[in-house]
Amino acid sequence: MNETTKEKQANVELKLQELLAVYLRKWKAIVACALLGAVVALCFSFFFLTPMYQTGITIYVNNKSQTTEDKVNSSDLSASIYLVKAYMILATNDTVLSRAATELNEEYSVSQLRRAISTEQYENTVMFTLTVKHSNPKEAARIANALGKVIPEVAPTVIEASSAKTLSTAKVPTSPFSPDYQQNALLGGVIGLGLALVYFAIMYLRDTRVKDENDLTEMFQIPILGRIPDMDAETSTDGYGRSRQAETKEG
Repeated sequence: MNETTKEKQANVELKLQELLAVYLRKWKAIVACALLGAVVALCFSFFFLTPMYQTGITIYVNNKSQTTEDKVNSSDLSASIYLVKAYMILATNDTVLSRAATELNEEYSVSQLRRAISTEQYENTVMFTLTVKHSNPKEAARIANALGKVIPEVAPTVIEASSAKTLSTAKVPTSPFSPDYQQNALLGGVIGLGLALVYFAIMYLRDTRVKDENDLTEMFQIPILGRIPDMDAETSTDGYGRSRQAETKEG
């Protein structure tokens, strides 16, 4: 490694140290920006985001042949697991949703119901959950229970040799699942912190004033021949009683 490369690395390390020193001097402003970001995010979540409630039901899917046999063999179980995916697709199909809309007195359209529901299969089982999200907790439970009634009735007429059963009824949720105020406040704080760090870094990079001999050598590639001492600086004595300068002006 040549001398020029070493000097460049030393300058980079020095710049990073100086930037860190800037952050340490401005730590109060940085913390204030982080707190401000958290407060802004919290206020936005509280006043502008609509609370959403979530509830759901569990549906058990099986091969119709299981209802006529005392034992469940592996082929029936595999067929039931395969049918779960078909039932999940059917749960968001117009055939089921239009029937659910009728059950709900046509208060919701098929597209509105489709946007409100989601399905998820329990891993490698014959059961899946149907989740409903709504701004009204009572309506969320009402929609879920309507679907819990309609799916076992309609799906077997579409998917032959199958049946389904709703294992649970939807409960009215007592608290919203979104927005997550704590998470949003944390995210706002991180954004405020990041913006503050970027701002002070830009201000540091835009500062082109010559502060020490390293700036001179970097700008002009010339050696420093001497320094002008700061005559106003306080002096102190070394261990031998001799006076020494506490600070020097560089030039």
